[in-house]
Amino acid sequence: MYKFRCDIKKIVTVLLFLVLILSAVFSIAFTRESGSFSAYEGDEICAEFLINSENSTAVLDYAMAPFRVQKPQAFNAAAGEEELSFENRYTDEFAGMFIDSDGILNIAMTYSHIRAQGLTRSSMQSFNNSVRYQAFTYSFNHLLEIHSVINSLMQTEYGIFSSGIRENYNIVRITLRNESLVTLVRNTLKDSGLYSTTSLYFDIDPDGESKPQSIDEVDEYERPQSRNAVFGGDDIFESGYRGTVTINATCNVTGRHGIVTAFHVTNGLGNRVHNGTTWMGTSERGQIAVIDSAFVPYEVQGIWGHTPNIRRGPITGVKAGTTTFTNVRTGGENHIVVGQSVSQIGGTTGITNGTITERVGSANVNFGALGGVVYFNNIIRSSYSSAGGDSGGPVVANIGADRFFIGQHFASGGTAARAPEIARILNVTFITNDFSTQAPVQSSAPSFSKHSTGLNHNICGKRPFGTAEQAICKFECFEPNR
Repeated sequence: MYKFRCDIKKIVTVLLFLVLILSAVFSIAFTRESGSFSAYEGDEICAEFLINSENSTAVLDYAMAPFRVQKPQAFNAAAGEEELSFENRYTDEFAGMFIDSDGILNIAMTYSHIRAQGLTRSSMQSFNNSVRYQAFTYSFNHLLEIHSVINSLMQTEYGIFSSGIRENYNIVRITLRNESLVTLVRNTLKDSGLYSTTSLYFDIDPDGESKPQSIDEVDEYERPQSRNAVFGGDDIFESGYRGTVTINATCNVTGRHGIVTAFHVTNGLGNRVHNGTTWMGTSERGQIAVIDSAFVPYEVQGIWGHTPNIRRGPITGVKAGTTTFTNVRTGGENHIVVGQSVSQIGGTTGITNGTITERVGSANVNFGALGGVVYFNNIIRSSYSSAGGDSGGPVVANIGADRFFIGQHFASGGTAARAPEIARILNVTFITNDFSTQAPVQSSAPSFSKHSTGLNHNICGKRPFGTAEQAICKFECFEPNR
């Protein structure tokens, strides 16, 4: 009997050893060692990374085709379309995707799929070395299920600050106030049959709550008179609050032009804002829910220059005009990839760089008197730094020579609203360097030749607020989606 037990132990030991060897073989078969460079050299973005990420982005649709059940939502989704969802988007063998430190797209598959299909690195298409493959334990769909359960908890348990899928680590990361909430999450996942220690990372941080990043400042401007062009990245003021302009935009229904910024920066709807020298307009459409964004149409449509460019703010002082991005383009879901190099342009910190850490994230953000704790889903989380006054700042993906507008910073922890969701909910088209190639979403909008050649076009004309025609325009453009 003793000899039999010893034999069993030897057999088990050998089997475990074989499992480890097989796992190592599969890992070797689907990964390549990174090169010596990374996304950043000091504060500068590595040129090699930019080139590689451009090549990888160009082939992303082709490389991901076998793993997609349905295509990503179109960028300029018509107002009223359903909110972006990642459910039923990918096949069960897909385990995630990310840009590595070399700028190369990595696509992960589950170990079980690789073993069942007998796949090797040489059997997978590398798209001229623009794609690498990884073997992971958990499918993306499994991690999404875990994330969804945590999202449900977050809407009643505000001490669960954030949750997000870290695709490069094949885990769900959760930030919480204390250990008791960790126990709650574990028990809830166990009840759902989704709990496993290796799929979760708990970050206990009593100070980890996301907070909006406008800043209280005394309004020293009484009735400014001069008029200027407004850039994304410039300062914007409402009473005692300062934030950052996101980008210029046009309403898809009326053709009125204005700017997008964070909703909480405008301190709610119906408030007049200015850029430090000139009254700009009144916030007439916004939301704190899926996004924290507002559209402010210019009061006088005929005198504003509408630039597609973004510059380092603030408008005045030593940081004025230090850097202007003249290569800003409209970004979409293919540009929102974990590991992608991004820059946030804020009125306080200027340009801060980082990488996307979560393209599928959620957070409870405490707006205090403006709205209390608000739950956000489908946000982007990144590693750039920020400070009070940066809310509203544009977030761009650095790919090749272009800067793709992908989000709007609105809270600490590198928290940004998705640009496609902002466009959908506010029903606007962003004015970027490919503005002339974007067709209006609504057929009732003015002809696009007027949009691209005469950016000051206003279907209603300049009339005092309250007149019948002006009221119609406001209703068409700014009423909530139905």
